[in-house]
Amino acid sequence: MNPVASATRPPSLPLAHARGRRELAWPGRTQQPPSSGRTPPLSGRDRQPTTRFVAARSTSSSLGNTPPPPPPPRRRATTDPSTSSSSDGDGTFILLAINLAVFLLARLTPLPVIPTLALVHSNPQAWQFVTCAFTHFDFGHLAGNLFSLLVFGRMVEEEEGAVGVVLTYLVCGAAAGLASFVALPAASISLGASGSVFGLFVVAVFAKIRPSPKKLLECGVLSVYVFAQISNEVKAQAAVSLGRGAAAVGSAGVVAHVAHIAGALAGVALVALLSRLPAAGDE
Repeated sequence: MNPVASATRPPSLPLAHARGRRELAWPGRTQQPPSSGRTPPLSGRDRQPTTRFVAARSTSSSLGNTPPPPPPPRRRATTDPSTSSSSDGDGTFILLAINLAVFLLARLTPLPVIPTLALVHSNPQAWQFVTCAFTHFDFGHLAGNLFSLLVFGRMVEEEEGAVGVVLTYLVCGAAAGLASFVALPAASISLGASGSVFGLFVVAVFAKIRPSPKKLLECGVLSVYVFAQISNEVKAQAAVSLGRGAAAVGSAGVVAHVAHIAGALAGVALVALLSRLPAAGDE
């Protein structure tokens, strides 16, 4: 053995001592190696920072590598065409407002509203066949027609929209005015929305014919009422035509049953015509 080599050669560290330096070399903490060759055991206090540090690193690493979860899908509100209304009642409201405004103008102002807008049989004007559906004899006549317009007008508008209810009102009112002009004497003056209302009766029934139990139930209930109303008008007009009865006289004068029947028939014709038109999107 060479004594010089053994004197100048630095003593080698034990393997356990080197491994202990690597295990104790924590970031931000300085640890002196032990003087002996054995690695001192770590106490619970010394081991706790290591556990928290490793857990924090693993958590941040998982958050950094994993993308955030996508947001939950937002549900879009859908409407069922068979149960939702296609209008907010604007068409019916416009018709009610016009009827009420015309009545107030005729009662509260000196304007010649009735001679201008009502259908004067002795000297009819073209516009009077339509405008006569917005004139009324007295408040009772107005109230009855406005109630029916509100109920059945909204039903038609729910299914056909504002344009549908306004178109039905004008077409059936014109048909009623034409029928009364032909059937009644020349000295008569036709006014009132009854012909338009009977047209709304019919259109409301046909508009409810949809493949839905709710719609079919509504259609059945309306059919009973509408059929009874039209049957009464037909019987009354038949009695007048055959000379077996006098024309009914109410607060608005002689009731023109023929105008009511004509309005209902115009409603049937309008439904048949619209059913033959191609639907939107059809070629």
